Amino acid sequence: MAVTEPRGRRLRGADVGIPPRQLDFQLPAQLPRWMYADNRTATTYLAVLSAFFPPGEEFFVRSVQRFAAGVTDPVLRARVAGFTAQEVIHGREHDRLNELLRERGFHLEVAEKAIVVALALLERLPARQRLACTAFMEHFTAVLAEETLAAEDAGKGYIHPDLNELWLWHALEELEHKSVSYEVYEKIGNRWPERLLAEPLVLATVGPALVASWVWLLATEGALVRPGDVAEGLKLMFGPGRSCAPCSPSCRCSAAATSTRLVGTPRRWSSAGGSCCSVRRARCGGSCAVPRSRPPGRLRAKVIRWIWNA
Repeated sequence: MAVTEPRGRRLRGADVGIPPRQLDFQLPAQLPRWMYADNRTATTYLAVLSAFFPPGEEFFVRSVQRFAAGVTDPVLRARVAGFTAQEVIHGREHDRLNELLRERGFHLEVAEKAIVVALALLERLPARQRLACTAFMEHFTAVLAEETLAAEDAGKGYIHPDLNELWLWHALEELEHKSVSYEVYEKIGNRWPERLLAEPLVLATVGPALVASWVWLLATEGALVRPGDVAEGLKLMFGPGRSCAPCSPSCRCSAAATSTRLVGTPRRWSSAGGSCCSVRRARCGGSCAVPRSRPPGRLRAKVIRWIWNA
């Protein structure tokens, strides 16, 4: 059904399915240092990601806002507003998490400087190419968000509920606004060569920054001399995940079909949709997550599909 502007006011992000949620996660003061499964490798990986998010979200917003003045469609204008508000809140909440990590003794300065340098290199590109790179990174993070929500039970028992809630909230909102940067890119004229360049440009700048920051943090935290910890952490982060299987023949995955609270987040927020597991659980009343290995090359295949078919 078409979305029309309410009489007397402009459409807002909430009107087009991208509501900015003013959240205040209660990050625990007594959080264990190795907060993810008591594992150094997994915890440092999440710490590096969190350090990358605030500068990254600012880069995304700047890239889209560079062309926002030329957006005349009221629905897309509202989607851009919702996207901007959500990204700003993401940066704020990860700033709070980063401060907590620093209090726990994590040295995030290398990761923070690395992502600033990487994004500064991307800032040298023409504005159109920056937007193409933003659309690529938004696509990539949306793929990771799908994996996170499909495995939403994976964090239970391994990580504090409020931290788990923060990552699930971030993942769901990434899916809500994942196409906005690309829709703006479409408006200014989609060019396949720019899409083709986006992947190597991002991988050549943000990729080394991520790997170097993680290895440095692993070294400073003594994880590299603990092969068992590294093996377990890599399995936790990148090993076989948990995906959804139907509870019954009548139960189907339809994340946008119903309104449900994400599992583990009943107190603070709800959203139309949620992950397929939470939708199925709401319908079937049972646990729908079962261990299942990710198909080989699935992530890469989705990235390639963006370049050729987006």
